Amino acid sequence: MTDSAEQTWPDGIPTSLWRFDLLGAERHASLPFMGIHPDWNFHMAFIFGALMVAAFAWQRFKQRSFEPTELDYEVVKRLSPLQLRDGKAMRAAYIYYAGIMLSIYAALTFFGGLILKAINYIPMAGIQADVDQSAMTSPTWPLYLALGMAGFAPMLKPVEVVETWLRRKVHGWAGVPVQLKDRTRRFLLALDRKIQPGVDEAIGKGSSIAQPTAVQSRVFKKLSEIPAWMKDGLERMGNYGPLVRKRIELELMIEAVRDPGSWPETHILDELQPLVREQRLSAEKALLAMDDLAKMLDPIQRSSGDGPVESSVDTDAHARQRRQVEALLAGIVGKVDRSRLELAAILTVYAERSPYFEPRFNSNVTDRVGRHILEETLKSAVDELAARQKPETEFWTTTLLFPVFGFYAIMTLLGFHSLLGTLQLTTSTVLATATVETLQVAVIFWLPAVAVLALRTHLAEADQLRRPGNSRPSSESAERMVYYVATGGIVAAIGLGLLSTLWTALVAENTERFRDLMAGSPQSVLVYMLPKSLCTCIFIFLLVRALDGPKKKRPVALLYALVSATVVMAALFAITVSVSASCTFQPSCSWLDSLGKGIQQGIKVGFKDVYRIYNLSDFIVCFTAVFVAIINAVWPPKQSLVVTSNNIPKAAAVAILAIVIAANFATGSGIALAEESPGTRQSYMKVPDQKTPVRVGFRKDAEPFSYKAGPLSARHYRGYVADLCYSIFADSIYQVEEVPVTAEDRFDSFRMDRKPATAKVDMLCDPTTLRFWRDANDVEIDGFFSPIVFVSGVSYLNRPAKQVRLGVDLAYVRGSTAKKVAFKACEIDLFRAVDPRTTPACEASRTDCAGNPNADDSKIRLCEFDDHDQAIDWLCAPSDRQAVYFGDREIIQAKLESWRSAGRCKVAEVEKQASFYTYEPYALLVAPSQQGLAQFVQRRVYDFFSHSPRAVGLFSSYFPNVQMSPMMANLFLLNAVDNPMYDTVPSYLFEAEKRK
Repeated sequence: MTDSAEQTWPDGIPTSLWRFDLLGAERHASLPFMGIHPDWNFHMAFIFGALMVAAFAWQRFKQRSFEPTELDYEVVKRLSPLQLRDGKAMRAAYIYYAGIMLSIYAALTFFGGLILKAINYIPMAGIQADVDQSAMTSPTWPLYLALGMAGFAPMLKPVEVVETWLRRKVHGWAGVPVQLKDRTRRFLLALDRKIQPGVDEAIGKGSSIAQPTAVQSRVFKKLSEIPAWMKDGLERMGNYGPLVRKRIELELMIEAVRDPGSWPETHILDELQPLVREQRLSAEKALLAMDDLAKMLDPIQRSSGDGPVESSVDTDAHARQRRQVEALLAGIVGKVDRSRLELAAILTVYAERSPYFEPRFNSNVTDRVGRHILEETLKSAVDELAARQKPETEFWTTTLLFPVFGFYAIMTLLGFHSLLGTLQLTTSTVLATATVETLQVAVIFWLPAVAVLALRTHLAEADQLRRPGNSRPSSESAERMVYYVATGGIVAAIGLGLLSTLWTALVAENTERFRDLMAGSPQSVLVYMLPKSLCTCIFIFLLVRALDGPKKKRPVALLYALVSATVVMAALFAITVSVSASCTFQPSCSWLDSLGKGIQQGIKVGFKDVYRIYNLSDFIVCFTAVFVAIINAVWPPKQSLVVTSNNIPKAAAVAILAIVIAANFATGSGIALAEESPGTRQSYMKVPDQKTPVRVGFRKDAEPFSYKAGPLSARHYRGYVADLCYSIFADSIYQVEEVPVTAEDRFDSFRMDRKPATAKVDMLCDPTTLRFWRDANDVEIDGFFSPIVFVSGVSYLNRPAKQVRLGVDLAYVRGSTAKKVAFKACEIDLFRAVDPRTTPACEASRTDCAGNPNADDSKIRLCEFDDHDQAIDWLCAPSDRQAVYFGDREIIQAKLESWRSAGRCKVAEVEKQASFYTYEPYALLVAPSQQGLAQFVQRRVYDFFSHSPRAVGLFSSYFPNVQMSPMMANLFLLNAVDNPMYDTVPSYLFEAEKRK
């Protein structure tokens, strides 16, 4: 059905009673999914919205979540969060941030109605929400929600505060900017430990040192450049020794940033180059200012003792001059100290983002020993930072998931890997199988590795990280290993349980089958999946051992990875065979016997069947995943298999290639498995040149069933029944002659007492109720009724009195079945118009209600009108009497909407009653003398309704935005007696021999 037809058709009613699709499995849904039929438009809108939210999360994540203070380093003030930490830490932080945002988005998308309903139960003013639940199931809801989160979140202050808090927390998890400050301080302390001993010894012993070291020689040189007056001033400030040390360190760092060599990487240098140049020039200016000040004569030198005695005025001038000089010296010392901190922060960012530093000895460097000290300090600091960083295990395991998906899709398509259940091999089942198997690999290896590495980093950052020369007791290491293994096993068990639920839901036809597959047998999905968490425990143990142990040489590392992968694969193989033999919870059962029987059967059935039965693809993927994870953890640092700027494109190319291969095979399978749809045959019946005229009576006022069309219309009459009549006689041997009829004279040609020569119509095409008598005093109707074409009932429209109610008028159209309902409403005084102790007078009706709305004081008047136009005019005229208009519900409501659209209804308050008080089955009435015409009409009506899209389209055309009642939908189904195999052309347009 089209979108409009789907809105018209009621829920719970099948769209057709012809269900050939239930005969064979090939007609069933590819994935039963417990009978749930997801709205793919809604899900595609959700996916598109998720991409929008992820893009928004990336843009917001790059922005600073904290406000730097004046005391912060310039790198903190000038660089973005992505430039302060290494890529791995920021990628992990972004995944956490985007994952939280997407979780919120998914919760609001799929459970927004439930969340808003729960909010409404909170007894607090100002938080009640009233949202149309139908709007939250529309495909526009995910898009509006994504636009709101991505576009309008920064504009809403409460939302922005929450989002900024979340971003600040995530940046804090990544160490921005707290860890940068801490590591800068650690780097300076490490550099102080290298320089301070030489400075202290040189200052304490002076020139008495027989053979000074290179550092001491450099200190002696710096001490000789400091004049006595500056030394006295620095000693008074307590900065003499520290200034010498800081100056030496600053000179070394200036040389390091001026000539960085091959470290750090080029793109890092390019990003920080403006800031580095600015801070280097600032540091050089501070040192130059100190040198200039040191070259000055003693500005506060006094006269010798033989000279004249200074006056008190001269003494005060010297004191002021001393304070000025000391203030100038203190300012220069502060600039030196600040430049030292800034350059140290820059070198820490270098070490943070490029943690593979190789010391070098450049021949152009004058002080090789000083540069050697700095490089050793940088090396130790970088090694310490690198020890704190997460390995690339999780990145490569994540990247491996893409080719794993393609591998499973290919093997399933070729028949080497079994489907999720007893399903037909289709595109959807192949993709579903590849998706579930890939998720299984992620749950067993990737997700536990991420959790354990996060726990390991947290413990290391807290206080248990090893520093050079320190080690933990073996008992503590064993306790931590238990934590890691338990964490990995629990994460894997929870993930496998959720994955089992998804797997079972995809293949189960109903809830009973779901429970049976989930945990109803010794070989249930839970029994098959949960034991695999043991493989996770073994994998985590081997991974942590590889990370915490010493780096091995390349052959040893390769051997360790191969052995680890083999051990985990063997464990998975044992679990799989044990579950297949139902030996998981039976100690007396031997899975080795089952394996032997399986091998014997495999020899008989062939390699392909054995491969598929035991799903050997799982063991290949398991071996590969473990090997990739372990080899990245144990590989030597100098040849570390980490992602650098050189091999990121290679990794991306591998992932993209895997996706393309999987997509190509999936598309190919879809083409190969698609069924060839039969072509549309269009062979039309031949129409004779001379057509037989048929006089058809149409109503001009029975909207929306039959009414007079506008002057530009190709047909004189429009409406649900009128269009049906025109369709019946289209491309036939009959020629329609339109004859106008009214509600009063429409049955004159069908009365039993009529004269045959007086019949003016051969067929009545209006909303005629299928009854052979109208009332007890009327003559019986004679003729042939067609199958029922519409189902309605008498209802009413209620217009309250303008001010004080003088009485009630009950109106109906002459000759309609609404007359009985109006009289019944009068008899029971439905609208409480008379004194309950009196009996309403309901014997006669009148025709002058429209001309005399307030002419008498009758409490109840029965008003009869010639047609619906007169009745609706009367209803829309203001009056002091309450007006009630009885008629078939669809007709009177359509008349009211038509009058309102034309501006002809001056009354705003008209109440619509939804209830049916009668059963009004509409049918087409054919004259009794036209037996052949009656047979033709009957067949054409059935043919029309057998073409379901056309029939439903006719309904939605004249009843827009109205859903059929279940009774009306069942009528459409019962009238569709022919096989609805012709989706575009009604069956009567095909030749008789092609319909056999």
